[in-house]
Amino acid sequence: MANRFVEFLKTDIKELCSPEAVEGIGEAGKTAAEVAKMFKEQGLDNSNLLLEVLNSPLAQVVATGLPFVGMAAKMLAFFIEKTQQQPTLAECIFLVSQAAYLESFKEFLGQDASLLNRIGQTPVSDGVKQLLEKLVDLEFNDKAAKETVICFRDSMLAEEFNLVLSQRLQQARLNADEAHILTKRVAANTHRYLIDAWAVSGEAMKHLGQPSISEWREEQEKYQSIDKYLQEQITSLPLEPVFAENFSFKDIYVPLKARAIDVNGEVNKRARAFDLETWAKQLLADENKQNRVMFVEAGPGRGKSVFCRMFADWVRQHLHPIWTPVLIRLRDIPTLQKSFRDTLKEAVNTDFASDDGWLTARNTRYLFFLDGFDELLMEGSITVMRTV
Repeated sequence: MANRFVEFLKTDIKELCSPEAVEGIGEAGKTAAEVAKMFKEQGLDNSNLLLEVLNSPLAQVVATGLPFVGMAAKMLAFFIEKTQQQPTLAECIFLVSQAAYLESFKEFLGQDASLLNRIGQTPVSDGVKQLLEKLVDLEFNDKAAKETVICFRDSMLAEEFNLVLSQRLQQARLNADEAHILTKRVAANTHRYLIDAWAVSGEAMKHLGQPSISEWREEQEKYQSIDKYLQEQITSLPLEPVFAENFSFKDIYVPLKARAIDVNGEVNKRARAFDLETWAKQLLADENKQNRVMFVEAGPGRGKSVFCRMFADWVRQHLHPIWTPVLIRLRDIPTLQKSFRDTLKEAVNTDFASDDGWLTARNTRYLFFLDGFDELLMEGSITVMRTV
C-alpha cells in the first residue's frame, strides 16, 4: 500500500537532513538527502506527502524551481536502497502522480504572471491541511494505480488531488469557477508529466512490467506534436494581417451577436440577441451539454471565420488541455473520405492525428471548429453522412 511511502517520508527521508547521515548511504541516499534538504528549506520537514508543497506560499512553488519529478525518482531509488524491497505499482504511482501533478500546476503558474501575483503569497488554511491529512489515509491499490496510468484526469487520484488544489486556490481568493477550471487543466496536463516521471524512474519501476520507454516516448512525441500544432496553427491565427495591411484580425475583431432559430430553421425574430462567444463558453462549461454541435449560420462577410479563429485561440489560452482546439477550413479538403473520421484525419494532417485511435484516446479531448460549410466540396458528402 501507499502508506509505506507515507512512513518513509515521515522518518527515513528526514533522517538525511544531517551531514553525518549522508556518509555511507550510497548514491541514491545522497540524492535523497538533497530532497530532504529541499523539504527542510521549504519548511516541509514534517510532511507526509509531496503534495504538501501546496502548504507553502504558491509563489514559492514557482520561484524555488523544485524538480518534483526528479525528487520522486530519487525518493523511489532511496526507498529501494534503504528497505531492500521493490515498491508496488500503487506505491510508485501514488508518489510519482503527486510529482507529476505538482509539475503540471507549476507550469500553469509559471505561464501566468498575473495569476501568480493574485494568489502567490496567500498562506495555507486549516481546510487545505485537513484535506491533505485525509489524503494520507487514502486507500489506493494496484487496480486504481493501473487506472491512473491509463488516464490520470479520470482517476481516483485526480479527484482527490483536485479537491485539495481547488480548495487551495479558492482560499487564495480565486472564485469557485476559476479554481474549478484551473484545477481541471492541471489534472488534464498531468499525464505528460507522468510520462516524464516514469522515464526518469525507470530503474525503480522496471519490475512492474508497465509500458516500455519507447511507448512512453511515443506519447511524449504526441504531446509535442500537439504543442507545435497549437503554436503554428492556432496561436498565429488572430495575429495574421488583414488583406496585407499593418493590422491583424485581433485588432479589428468585434464580438458577434446572434439569435436562435426555430424548428423550421428560421431566425426567431422575437428572441433577444445574445453574445455568441459567451453562449459558446457556457456550453463548454456545462458538462451536460458538451456533446452538442454548435452551428453558426450567417451571410458572407459577417464574421463567422474570424469568430472561429478568435474562439479557437481563446480555448487554447484558457481551456487547453481540457479541450484542444482544432480548426479545419472545409474548403481546404480536396476530397471527402469514406468516413467523417478519415476526413478529419486527412484535414488535420499532423503527427498527433496519424494514429487511428487519436479521436478516442482518453488523455486528449479535441474541440473541432469546422469553418466554411458553404465552401465545402459536396462531392461524396452523401457517403460521409451515411458512415458517420
